[in-house]
Amino acid sequence: MAGDSAAIRAEPGPVWQQVAGVLAANPDATQAPAHLRSKAMTDSEQQNLQRLAALLATTDQLARRIRDTDIAQYEPGPGSPLAGDDREAGIFTLSAAAWNHLVVAADHLDTLRVATVGCAEHGEVTMHLHLFAQFTLLRSVIENAAVTLWLLSPAARDDRVLRRLRHATADIRNNESLRELIRQPGRKTRAQRLDQVRDAATSRGLDPKLALQPLRLEQVVREAGDTTEIGADNLLGQWRACSALAHGDLWASIAIPGQTRQPSARPGMADLHLSPNVAGLCDWLTDATTLADAALDLYEQRRQPPMLTLPGARPAAVPAGATPVP
Repeated sequence: MAGDSAAIRAEPGPVWQQVAGVLAANPDATQAPAHLRSKAMTDSEQQNLQRLAALLATTDQLARRIRDTDIAQYEPGPGSPLAGDDREAGIFTLSAAAWNHLVVAADHLDTLRVATVGCAEHGEVTMHLHLFAQFTLLRSVIENAAVTLWLLSPAARDDRVLRRLRHATADIRNNESLRELIRQPGRKTRAQRLDQVRDAATSRGLDPKLALQPLRLEQVVREAGDTTEIGADNLLGQWRACSALAHGDLWASIAIPGQTRQPSARPGMADLHLSPNVAGLCDWLTDATTLADAALDLYEQRRQPPMLTLPGARPAAVPAGATPVP
């Protein structure tokens, strides 16, 4: 960006939508037909659109795994680590919280897919590319999948139960703050509900003060990133950037979309044409899907009773940073 300031013009452009539709409907094509090619669409951009179409098909499969699951299939099996966690956490069941965050992550993944390619039930597909909104949907995918991983990844039951109680404390405080704002008190006061958290911690032999510690989402996202190949800093950076777009932060609104500098007749000004950052969307969608996959896999592992391992047999693999529960 040159000069003291910049004027920003943002528009996806019809060529993007037309070419995206052809590529999404013909994933084996190497380039768009001649009548749709434009100087505004490079070979690299065409490849990114093909990649995005393939990724969205993968997200649909993941969302269906969660959305179409029968209730009996996600409840913890008898003797499973999750069943024991639920028993020890009292009314603050760990499985319900973890599964809820998986459902929210899947819902946002599915919404991103539908907002981008529609129902995709017809041969001709139009891909709708936005400057900001698709990244804000990714934010919720990252955040919710991260919470599930954070809740389930500790090897020790005490650690998992304590995390669930801290999670419940944050939920109670957020809920009660809203109730106070709209003047709609619940059947129990804030103090009474927090007393239930203390009681659950005490009955498990945990420190009630630790159970009432504030929960910072940055910490949750960072620790979840450490359990996958994505990494803590990388995942936290993506989450922060997507959050900045959701808040309309100017730096993110300029830095994250694609940029083309255009001549300006005004001294000291640079005109920037912003366009959809398809490559960035693909990269972050890949990581968000990886995170959600890891969260669902870990949930499945925790809800199954431990398997007896015969001498010489290899134990089942688990996500990096997540330790098998005996």
